[in-house]
Amino acid sequence: MMKMKGLVRVASLAGLLAAAFLSASMFASSAHAQNPPATMYGTAKAGDKVEALVGGKVCASATAGADGFWMMQIAEGGACGAKDGDTISFTLNGAAAAQTETWKAGGAPKTVATGVTLSSSGVTPPKTGNAGLLPTGGASSPYFALMLGAFALAGLAGARAMTGRRA
Repeated sequence: MMKMKGLVRVASLAGLLAAAFLSASMFASSAHAQNPPATMYGTAKAGDKVEALVGGKVCASATAGADGFWMMQIAEGGACGAKDGDTISFTLNGAAAAQTETWKAGGAPKTVATGVTLSSSGVTPPKTGNAGLLPTGGASSPYFALMLGAFALAGLAGARAMTGRRA
């Protein structure tokens, strides 16, 4: 009986040690080196909205302060998939800017002292519209509303006819 209690104690202790080791190793992870983001900054007019894009996808945006200074960080990968050597283009208040930079881990603008001075290239990206399917006066049309009403009445009449009920 005494040997059985000792065996149970040893087995319990071994089980507790195994559980502690497994839980400790489950929460421990190996460190993965991450590249620091590229930091872009510069000047524009106060209140201007600046967006950075890689491959046409927006990476980051910023608004120029009262002094015209703006700054943003573009992480590697991230929303736009930025990677070493990618070209960063900018928009200024929705219009394409003429200036570009190159993404590099921990990178900064080519002109470190002043950053990127943005000016619009005059090309405004097209606004997504309704492809001419909706009238320009709004999101609905009187004809569309009449057609929906007619279909609703036809459906109601069909349902009454199927159930044998008459008004």
